[in-house]
Amino acid sequence: MQVRRLKPTLHEISSVLEILLGHGADPAQRSAPLYATPLHCAAHIFESLQPDMFVVVRAALQHLLLQLCRDGGAACVNAVDAFGVPVFVRLLTASRRWLTAGPAAATPPVTRTVVQFLGRALAQFLRHGLDADAALAMLRPRRGGRAVVASGYYRELVAFVVAPVADAQFYDDARRLLVVLAQRGGNPNAATLTSPTPPGDTGLVLLSTDEAPVSCLLARVLLGQHDSVAVAGAAATLDFFYRTLSQAKLRQLADGIQSYMGVGAAVSPASRALLLRLTANVPRPLRILCRIAVADSLHWRLAKGCPLLPLPRTLLHSLVNFDL
Repeated sequence: MQVRRLKPTLHEISSVLEILLGHGADPAQRSAPLYATPLHCAAHIFESLQPDMFVVVRAALQHLLLQLCRDGGAACVNAVDAFGVPVFVRLLTASRRWLTAGPAAATPPVTRTVVQFLGRALAQFLRHGLDADAALAMLRPRRGGRAVVASGYYRELVAFVVAPVADAQFYDDARRLLVVLAQRGGNPNAATLTSPTPPGDTGLVLLSTDEAPVSCLLARVLLGQHDSVAVAGAAATLDFFYRTLSQAKLRQLADGIQSYMGVGAAVSPASRALLLRLTANVPRPLRILCRIAVADSLHWRLAKGCPLLPLPRTLLHSLVNFDL
């Protein structure tokens, strides 16, 4: 009964919202005490749902987000609440909580629907001015209180992609979120992938998922979850960075992973193969290096810039999607 009532309620909210926006309501207006925008309130609806309820109302919720993005623009999609958290990060965090709750929650229909919803939401936000390279400073829970944690959209996406989800197909689908970010202005070479940590210091591996940098997140999966399906998420992430990072940035990522894992750490054959691909002194294929150069020249706005290039359609598809 609750689900049946929720869907028409969302349609009613959407209708009222359209009237308010048509009469000059500001969708970027923040409200005390959390300084949340209407888009944050829409995200709160998403957070309050159960996965089976979300599957029923996803289209209505997607339309609600689109209305607010369309009229609010960059000021709306980049707004953060009192804790410094932007809307898309809230959507990611809630989704990760759902999908890691256990096999009963992470059924293939649910995981596929959630990832598709996030992909469409991310594309909408980027289309309406989301700063994909923004440096985020979020107030995260920590033992004894809260602490300000530096982050970025690539770090948040990697934390989502390497989450231990029971559905193996999830990792192929979730990797597309990284591609969407790179297609629409998210330069992975501008992202902070590691932290200045002395070689051999594995302390960061003990950090929570909300605090650990990209290198640490990957190291923790490769080192501590040898039998977990999350290794598939690490493989998908490393494959993406292998195809998008400059040589210097790729080396920095590899060194960061190894420093967090420590010297002589015992890893599974699958994890060892991933590390070898990163650290082997073997030049990458020329097509990968050319694609990175083209992406740099287009300021990583591939979805907009590539169709204007005088190239065959198959080559354009390869450029935009990184062969992924």
